Amino acid sequence: MMRLFIAVLVSAVFYLSADAKGFVMKDFFKQMPDSVVPYLTENNRLDLIDFVESGMDSQVENKLGGVTRLLRLTDNYLKLRLTDASLLEMKLLQYGSGSADSLELVACAVMTYGDSIKESTVRFYSSDWAPVRVASPLSYEAISRCGVSDSLPQGLLRGALQNVFVEAALSPDDENMTITLSYPDYGEVGKEKPSLRKLSTILKWSGLSFK
Repeated sequence: MMRLFIAVLVSAVFYLSADAKGFVMKDFFKQMPDSVVPYLTENNRLDLIDFVESGMDSQVENKLGGVTRLLRLTDNYLKLRLTDASLLEMKLLQYGSGSADSLELVACAVMTYGDSIKESTVRFYSSDWAPVRVASPLSYEAISRCGVSDSLPQGLLRGALQNVFVEAALSPDDENMTITLSYPDYGEVGKEKPSLRKLSTILKWSGLSFK
């Protein structure tokens, strides 16, 4: 019950702040520079928003001749299937360590590529799409906490992580990020090509970074 109360309180603080700033995810998406996704035009983005708000199937033909689909849009979260092998997620987060009045909105943008094996990049932006310097949740220090060290000799850990595919996924319902590692299983003997293992961990937004 206490966890539910805290989750509701955090959501209330976010929406009060977002309303006070007059800024929600659809505003951020409208303002997205063309350089972020060059094959998705401003008109494409506006159409996607209109379609989803009208309860229609929100999809458009992009400049590559393929289909881009807006899978989910809320006041602080967006999930966009760019192509069959690429996905964009964005989340608006409270940023800062001071009082509630001093917090700013920062957008976390996760771009994920691939099909069976996926790899992500994570970037942070201000409300006007200026880059914000935030500690990467995909750094060696972050991903080494996912449990790989439990199955590899410590001396091999850093070398093994050089061959790891790292996927990040944002939660639409809270301020968490799931990190999933796909890496060769070197423990299998007699196999010409090792299979892939997958390990996941959840990082929580602290107000300054995902930890």
